[in-house]
Amino acid sequence: RAFDRLLEEELKRAERYGYPLALAVMDLRGFKQVNDRLGHAVGDLALMKVAEALQREKRNGDRIFRWGGDEFAALFPHTGKEGALKAAFPGQEALCFGGLCLGVNIGLAAFPEDGKTPDELLSAADSRMYQAKAQGLAVLAESGEDQAIRLKEEADDGYATQLAGWAAEGVAPQIANPDLKRVP
Repeated sequence: RAFDRLLEEELKRAERYGYPLALAVMDLRGFKQVNDRLGHAVGDLALMKVAEALQREKRNGDRIFRWGGDEFAALFPHTGKEGALKAAFPGQEALCFGGLCLGVNIGLAAFPEDGKTPDELLSAADSRMYQAKAQGLAVLAESGEDQAIRLKEEADDGYATQLAGWAAEGVAPQIANPDLKRVP
């Protein structure tokens, strides 16, 4: 897979030249309901629009991948977790349609502090994504309560990456911009 190859290449570069590398694993929340209630054609369109939005909002040098199902991954070369957090949330807008909103749970990990191999970084990011999901958080970048970098949702059903401009037959989008706050 392209993701596996590029993660390994970026990790080797980061190690060789001594710069940080952040990895985000993202799981769309609410996608199953969109798929089940509005149909697979709208679900497919949702995935395409999420991918387009991620590509449109990424910084030069960042890499975005569909990782599987309703999951995406992003590589942020020359970027630690704080920078990746900012890059992953440029606008914090949500897309709601047909009474349903897409949200996202993200796990962040960074080289070298969270791992030195692709498997270690993926394991850390994936585990944090599932922890974020279980705790009702959008992002979990650290394990342990004392050093957690977390964003807590204040809106009813979350938010996703910049998803403006979504148009689908019979589906009128409603854009929400929830008030996100860092929690200690």
